[in-house]
Amino acid sequence: GGKMKKISGLVFLIGLFLTSALVGAENVKLVKKTEIGSETQKELVFISPVQVKSDERGNIFILDARAPALKKFSPSLEFVNQIGSKGQGPGEMNAPDYIDLDRSGNVWLYDGGNLKLSVYDNDLKFLKAVNLEKTEVYSNFFITREGNLILAKTAKVSDENIFYEFSPEGKLIRSFFNFFHPFAPRLKSPSEIVNFSRYISYFMNRTAINGDRNLIAFSFLTPENPYKVHLINMDGKIVRTCSNRIKNYDPGAFLEYLKTRKKPTDLFSLYVGINRILFTSRDLILVQIRIEKYDKGALVSTEFYSDIFSPAGKLLAEHLVSERLVGIDKDDNVYGIKEEESGAVKIVVYSLQVEK
Repeated sequence: GGKMKKISGLVFLIGLFLTSALVGAENVKLVKKTEIGSETQKELVFISPVQVKSDERGNIFILDARAPALKKFSPSLEFVNQIGSKGQGPGEMNAPDYIDLDRSGNVWLYDGGNLKLSVYDNDLKFLKAVNLEKTEVYSNFFITREGNLILAKTAKVSDENIFYEFSPEGKLIRSFFNFFHPFAPRLKSPSEIVNFSRYISYFMNRTAINGDRNLIAFSFLTPENPYKVHLINMDGKIVRTCSNRIKNYDPGAFLEYLKTRKKPTDLFSLYVGINRILFTSRDLILVQIRIEKYDKGALVSTEFYSDIFSPAGKLLAEHLVSERLVGIDKDDNVYGIKEEESGAVKIVVYSLQVEK
């Protein structure tokens, strides 16, 4: 999520790719295919799309948080139908954040505004609401191979875990993965965050689950340098780490700014965040970095680029420039968000191509 900042005059270089010399056998690139969106056709109007997922048949589901709306498109990107009315009743949404699909093709929607899960069939007919035994504001949501629910949270207290697994009925089964950013203050109780709220981006995380549902990718929102994306098995053990250095980024400068609360002018010219992690169908890992450039404390530009790693964690390609990404489908089409000068929002579809 996160508020989209309008950056005028920033030119995105479509389809630009740099191939890493590390792996001569593979050439990875993002190639622009098409755009979806309209200012006049109601079903194609987007306000703030936050996630795109596909089912086994290739139907595409787009969650628009601020509308709020959940839209279904055919595999050829023809509009099928949509739901979404603001409220707290059955099937209604308040601030929907995440969707995932189960093996039957049902769409599960986590709504942070209502702190509940709603389940819809593949045609977006409301089936049921699921109340979780442990209600939190969660930061991501996946369905496991067995059909259980995993929710990630922003753990702030030293003994808190990040992932919580629930039964399909919402009963808490277990929690796992206790892990903290080296820059994060160690808190003894949740109430302490009031005094440390400026450090919140060191607690916030980015997560994804692979297609086989046996590997979770994890990173913190504000990374170290080189950044690290840890791959975790379902026992909560780190099995591999993907890592790459970000040019001209001094993570210590941002920390110093938070500590001293001086104007950014004096301290940092670059803010870096991990925007999104996506797994491809072949378990390649795409990590999208957000780079905000500042001059005398004023935001000058926001850019997004992606690094792509092999399943073994080797860097295959770096600095693939695109819009802010919100999802990937089963055919490895990648979905980004483009905000036009008029304020209209379009979804840009890229094909992620890997050539041997």
